[in-house]
This record gives sequence, structure tokens and C-alpha cells, in this order.
Amino acid sequence: MASTDLCATPLITSRVRFCLSASHTKTDIDLLLRACDEVGDILDLKWYRNDRWTVDRVIANAEELVETHNLDDVQ
Repeated sequence: MASTDLCATPLITSRVRFCLSASHTKTDIDLLLRACDEVGDILDLKWYRNDRWTVDRVIANAEELVETHNLDDVQ
């Protein structure tokens, strides 16, 4: 997965953008999710204070979430 460097946010609030393609497998995406989760812990980037799903729960429910997502609801 390639990351891009677009100046969409100020340097102090930098973001990373991941470009996925149809050639990426669920295993590839699961690996990325686990890596992001680990980096988020190491760099103390997880600021969300409310309850949130663990990476294991996201991975376990990913297929169901995609199957039940209604693209008509996307603005």
C-alpha cells in the first residue's frame, strides 16, 4: 500500500493517506490495520476517548461491515 504526501493539512496536523487497490487482499489490509494499531500505541496517537473497537474486533467484523454497508447512504 502506497502512502501519498499531499498538502491537505498543516504540518502540525499531518495525516497519512493509504491508497488501496483491488489487488490488495483482506490479509494485506488486516496486516495494515494491525501495524497502524501498533504505531498508534507506540506514538500515543489514539486520542479517541470513548469506547472504540479493538483492531481484533474490526478485523473479525470487517466482512460483515462491508456486506451491510449501503453505498446509497454515502454522501
